[in-house]
Amino acid sequence: DYGADVIWVEPPGGDPFRRELSVAYSVFNRSKRGITLNLKDDNDRQTVYRLLATADVFIQSWQPGVAESLGLGYGEVHERNPALVYCSISGFGAEGENRDLPGHEALVHALLGTMGDQAGFRDGPIFVGVPSASSGAAYLGLIGILASLYRRQSDGWGRHVETSLLD
Repeated sequence: DYGADVIWVEPPGGDPFRRELSVAYSVFNRSKRGITLNLKDDNDRQTVYRLLATADVFIQSWQPGVAESLGLGYGEVHERNPALVYCSISGFGAEGENRDLPGHEALVHALLGTMGDQAGFRDGPIFVGVPSASSGAAYLGLIGILASLYRRQSDGWGRHVETSLLD
């Protein structure tokens, strides 16, 4: 809605949340174009490389190491398009003992203890009503992306922005 051309690469069969959370999906993905690709397939990965050749920003939210295993890690992508701003958003960050845990909102809150601090009509854990970890990570990613795009105007160089739901 602010003029960006956003392309959402969905896995084979499409994003399951498109059906399971249709109202939320339609709100959060409004104005995005979706394409379905199998990133383990060389031809489909070449399609992503072609898209990235003309992109300003690439956002990926895989667990640490997945992008690299698909040939879409920062090093590979930056080599192909040095001006691209690359944003990684994971559940728990690229390093540390929890890096391989799934990046689910509830799991982040459970490990932080916020589920135990919620008021409720029963003993905890109480699920947090607002996805503050996801929203916070999105805002941190956005701040880093905008700062990188601003800096790119002076040096032409893309950067790797990294945050997590835990952050």
